[in-house]
Amino acid sequence: MVQCAQASMQMPCCHSPLKTRNGWRGRFSQAVSKPSWGAATGQILRFVCREHFLAMKVYAGGPQDIEDARKVIATAGDSIDLALLRRLAVQYGRTAASSLGNLLAERR
Repeated sequence: MVQCAQASMQMPCCHSPLKTRNGWRGRFSQAVSKPSWGAATGQILRFVCREHFLAMKVYAGGPQDIEDARKVIATAGDSIDLALLRRLAVQYGRTAASSLGNLLAERR
């Protein structure tokens, strides 16, 4: 299990390359496949780390998705694992990788 960079907590997340025929659905199901115990609720919670969230947002590519990604990138500052994020975006294809590149260029 690889730990995602988070401001206040470590979130379990699987980042291995995916070899599925399901495309993004396979990626999403893998991204949320690791449950984590919710300390505040006492229940099992399924979630994705910030890097997976951003990769899925740039893959979706709609105006609101891109704006959501832009806000997360701006808020997160240097706590995002950029190498991981780029690897994940490439797995979603050239368009997602290009969109991510444009967003990251904006923050410079």
